[in-house]
Parts: sequence; structure tokens; C-alpha cells
Amino acid sequence: MYYHYLFALLGTAIEAASDITLKKYVTNRNYLYLIAGLLGYAISGYSFMKLLEYHDLVSSNIMWHVVHFMILAVVSIFYFKETYTYRDMLGILFGIMSFLLLATKHKH
Repeated sequence: MYYHYLFALLGTAIEAASDITLKKYVTNRNYLYLIAGLLGYAISGYSFMKLLEYHDLVSSNIMWHVVHFMILAVVSIFYFKETYTYRDMLGILFGIMSFLLLATKHKH
């Protein structure tokens, strides 16, 4: 029923990986990084288009960015060992709540 939210998760994960890949291209000019980064953005765009089939433009964008921020939060906590204040955690909680509110409003 909610499988279409995998498009947001998959697309934002690919988008984050593409950001890193394009940064690697800029620093060493290996064209394989450029091609991989651009291909990743194309796949990411397709994932966003699939999300638009279920939600309007604004709701899709909010959900997309909340998922993107959640991926970054997980990476920053577990990989970079960053810590957050209660205020930061409250902001993350509001992001999750906004995703849940918008995810229950279907276009169909």
C-alpha cells in the first residue's frame, strides 16, 4: 500500500550518492564519476516523478526533502558521530511528523 514511498527513499539515497560522486569528479576530473553522478541524478528524477503520481507538487517536495534530511541525519549520527541537541531532535521529530501528515493525504 505504501510501497510508492520507496521512490522517495531510493531517490534521495541515489541523490545523496550522486552529490558525493560529482564532488569526487570535481576534485580529480575522472569522467567515470561525472557519468555516474549524472546518471544518478537521472534516476533520482525518475523516482521523484513516480512520487508525483501519488501526491501534488508541494507535498511531494516536502516529503522528498524530509526523507533526504533523515538520510543525512542517520549518516551524520552513525558515520560522522555527530551529536544533536534536544532542539535539533525536536526539529527532526517535526520533520517526521510532516512526512506522516502528508503521506496520509493521497491524490487518488
